[in-house]
Parts: sequence; C-alpha cells; structure tokens
Amino acid sequence: MTNPKDISDLLAAIRLGEDSSIELKTVEWGGKKLKSPNHESIAQEIDAFANGTGGTIVFGINDKTREVVGVELDKLDDLDNALMNVINTSITPAPTVYTHRLELPDRAGVMHPVLRLDIERSLFVHDAPGGYFRRQGSTKRRIPPPELQRLFQLRGRFGFVNFDELPVPNCRFEYLLPERYAKFLGTGADPVEIKLRKLKLLTSDDEGDEWASVAGCLMATNRPADWIKHAYVQAVRYLGTAKTADQQHDARDFDGPLDAQISDATEFVLRYMHTGARKFVGRIDVPQFDAAAVFEAIVNAVAHRDYSQPGAPVQVHQFSDRLEIISPGALPNSQSIDSIAVRTATRNELLTTLLGRCPVNVEGVMRRTVMEKRGEGIPLIVQRSLQLSGKQPVFELLGEAALRLTIYAADPQTSPRVEDMAREPGYQAH
Repeated sequence: MTNPKDISDLLAAIRLGEDSSIELKTVEWGGKKLKSPNHESIAQEIDAFANGTGGTIVFGINDKTREVVGVELDKLDDLDNALMNVINTSITPAPTVYTHRLELPDRAGVMHPVLRLDIERSLFVHDAPGGYFRRQGSTKRRIPPPELQRLFQLRGRFGFVNFDELPVPNCRFEYLLPERYAKFLGTGADPVEIKLRKLKLLTSDDEGDEWASVAGCLMATNRPADWIKHAYVQAVRYLGTAKTADQQHDARDFDGPLDAQISDATEFVLRYMHTGARKFVGRIDVPQFDAAAVFEAIVNAVAHRDYSQPGAPVQVHQFSDRLEIISPGALPNSQSIDSIAVRTATRNELLTTLLGRCPVNVEGVMRRTVMEKRGEGIPLIVQRSLQLSGKQPVFELLGEAALRLTIYAADPQTSPRVEDMAREPGYQAH
C-alpha cells in the first residue's frame, strides 16, 4: 500500500476503529524481545482472520485512542521477524500473509513508521495456541465444535474425516434395516457387520463404541431425522407467486432414507405442476417443469447439502411461476457460482457413492440410478429447463448459509419446446 488513496483509506479505517476486518496494535519491547503484543495473542489474531474472511493488523497504532504512535525504525526488522516466527511456529498450517512498511501521520502531522500485516482468507482451517479462532466484530472468539465441523467441511482440510463418515451417537447397528443396506453389500462371504464397516456405514468413535456413520444413518435407517434432526426435505406448494400462509396449498415433510426423500419430493412437484397446451398446427402439451431437471435438482440439493449444519432441511417450494430449491450450506471446497456448471465438487463423497447404487423409480426421469457421478447434473438442469421455459435457471448463494436454485415455469405460449417438437420428424397434429 503506497499510493495516497490507499494511505487515506487506511487512515480512515484507523479513525473508525477496530471491526471485523482490522485490528490495531501498539508495540512494546523488553530489550530486543517483543513484549507486547505477546506471541500467543498475535497467533490467535492471525488465526482468527485466516479462518474468517481475512483482514489486516496494523502495528504501531493505539487501539484505545486510535492514535498513530509508530514502531521504532530500527525495530521494524525485529518486528517483521517476530511475526514470521509466530506464523511459522505457532499456527498450523501456516497461513498466507503479506507485510507492508509504511509511514503514517499522527494527529499533529508527524510521520511514524508502522507495519501493516494483511492476512488472506484461507482455503484451510488453522489452529493456534488455545484452539481454533474466528473473527467476530472487533474481537476474536474460539470456534465452537458444531461451527468448527462446518468450517472443516467447507474448506476441506487434508486428513480430516469427511462428515458423512463420522459416527452418529446412539444410532446402533440394529437400527440399520437389511432391506435398506442390502443393495450396498455386494457379494462375498464376510459377515454383514464386516461388510458395513468396510463400506463405512458402521464406524467407531474415539472411545471405541460402534455406531452407524452419518451416511449409514441417512441411507439405511427408516427415519434419519430421529438422529440427525434436519435430515429431511420440506416440500410446499403455493398457489400464487408469494410465500404466504394464505397461498399455501399443500406441505409435506419427507423424512425417509435419502433416496426415498428424493423420489417423494420429485413426485410432489410433478403431481402439482400444471400441463398447459398450445395450438401449433395441432395441440402440443407443455408441462411447467421438466421432470428430469426437477429430479436432478433435488438430487443435487439432498446429496450435496451440508449435513453438519443443524436446523435447516432441504426446501422444495413450488410456486405458480417457479420452483425454488434451497440446499443448506455454502458451495463445497473452492467451487463458485461461476464454476458450478463446469466443475464438479463433492461435499459428501460416501453419500454420493451410495446413491449411485440406488435405482430410480420416478416416471419421466431418464436415469438408471439416483446419481451417476459424471458431472452432467447441473448442465442437464440448465439445458432442459432452458429448452422448456426459455429462461435460464438461477443459482444464488444466500450468504454462507445456503444455495438456492430457481427453475422458472414454462408458459405454453412462449415455450421453445413447441417449435422444437413441431420440427421433429414424424410430428403429427392432434
């Protein structure tokens, strides 16, 4: 940061005080040793920014008075070295940071050297002395276990067990239904429990107790929500275009095994959608939504949702002009809205593998198994919806809490499908 505008912006931020993106620190020395801030405090502050959205620490600023007090010029090297030592020895893994040496004026206009440390938002989760931290407002806080699970899941730390492989306390082997897990077992002479362990449908906790895994609970119990409270699909049909109680026509919670949730939610949408018609040298029927696109959209929402995020089910809300499907959790790994249609990123690898062994029994869906894992799901949703309604489906991130997909209903009078069908060889008016 060297140009006047950047300096002006930094001074303005300092005058306003600490917030979620900036921390101010005075520097004190005990001889050649950095006395304040101490080693542990620096590590925790850097850790909190790296685990959050990134941020800046400016050394040489009184955080109480917001006055530029500076760092002794001959101590800048020592401070820089001390910070690098903290980063490389006390934070695991070491985050990416950048240091900048600047001169800033105090209120009397006297210039003082300061050291600015920029911390990038990380792709990994970082551990500092005292635990894992995250920035909240102008303070750091220790990340509670449920949020830490989600952060690991979101950033995909190497060596961390995927959430769908973790044990579900109190969901015992006897709650897994043979008719549910039989399709996964394959051939071989091993006892059933051995096969389930190899499939990671049964797993042990740190104390050696054996439970169903998250994937085992979701795929092989009669009602997963008995243990994972948010593991169901909420389907609602509204008569109009607004989400209001007086427009609610029907509402169902589908809480069986995941493949049943997907089938039931798809059939809910197909049952209530209208099929219009347009005269085009005869009558051509035009459904509101494409069955294959609806099925694929619900599959993606259920299979790739963040099951470590409590409280929210998958939502399938059907309106007169659109279908909204909301999947809890941000996009996995480094995937973005721009890359979602061209790059596959799987949050629940074990779940998607198991769904790939489940047959499809929904009419109008051209699939043999629930998931085929070829990376064609999103392109199929986009292509078939666009061909039917003429409108591009829209993917939206709702903060870091959820992903919403909107598929627009087709109008028989404007649907491209009418012209496409009329041009097909063998088309006959009726």
